[in-house]
Amino acid sequence: MYPHLQTTLPTDALEGYSRDTAQVMTAMTFDTHGQPVDYFKQVFTAFKIAGQLQAQGVTTDVQLLVANDAVMHNHHANPNGRASLEQAASERYRTLGALADQYASDLDVQVAYTSSLHDAAYDRIVDGLGDRLEDDRTLRKLLLHAVPDHRCDPDATARENTAYTRRELAVILRSGADIKVGPARERNYDAAARDSTVRELAPDDPDPVVGAYVTDTYPTNVAPETLAKLRQSGGVLPYKGSGPNHAPDRNRIRLQDDVEAINMKILQAPPQLTQDLAAICSYMSSDSSDSHAREYRDDVDAEELAAALNEHFAQLRPEIDQQSDYDTTGVTIDNTPDKPETTHTS
Repeated sequence: MYPHLQTTLPTDALEGYSRDTAQVMTAMTFDTHGQPVDYFKQVFTAFKIAGQLQAQGVTTDVQLLVANDAVMHNHHANPNGRASLEQAASERYRTLGALADQYASDLDVQVAYTSSLHDAAYDRIVDGLGDRLEDDRTLRKLLLHAVPDHRCDPDATARENTAYTRRELAVILRSGADIKVGPARERNYDAAARDSTVRELAPDDPDPVVGAYVTDTYPTNVAPETLAKLRQSGGVLPYKGSGPNHAPDRNRIRLQDDVEAINMKILQAPPQLTQDLAAICSYMSSDSSDSHAREYRDDVDAEELAAALNEHFAQLRPEIDQQSDYDTTGVTIDNTPDKPETTHTS
């Protein structure tokens, strides 16, 4: 078989799970540059964890969340406009639905938008954390530590700088997640969500969330010095198809790529990415005797792997087209910036 999906998870988190029910959640933002297949690993990891818990007799469900509110908020001044972002949100929503139907038919999977979590309880968490920042130094330090550098404005207040983080925490708490799957850079969000001061703002007194972190992903065809910098910074976000300057990252393998493009990119890929692609391909191969599902080697045949991925992608695309579109009736997203004179993007 190809290698297992690599995840950092406490060894006793699943085997020692003692509750009767569990919710496994993963959430992701998106952009207008298609579906980079790297994020399939994040989704499949959620499926694997849920499957293991279910096999232990735990009633388990999976929540796949598309962070449409975060994207609209971050890109309030995006020249592409709201319509293109809503189209991209719909594409991600339908892709996640197709992945659930195709590869998790034995699990209870819900695909939803984070905007669906917006209610009075959500607002109490967001606003309550903001109100406590001035007087609670420990909480202020905890939340500011979770703010990525590019979102931190030295001229802004702690309330303004933590706006995105507070929304992120509200999503975690309102989702009811017991286990949250994501990239390693989300550790600080999860640590803040486990804090008792943060959790006490949630109406249902949730247990501390357990974080499961997929290994970093990398683009293809990058210079060694660039790859070294990416390793230090934690790779690239698996669920976005853009690069650091928000332009399309043509070095990412996308669901829309044909077999020639996939093959070319695999030939230019660092070993970490090749292993990721092999693991994704293995998960998509339902038959363990499939000729492509074999032990990973450093000299993995790029043409063979590209052909296998292309076959799976070809089967998945019609499933995506058949998925129902999302209904935005009654959904309002506040995309007003917290500080109008300062624009942060992600």
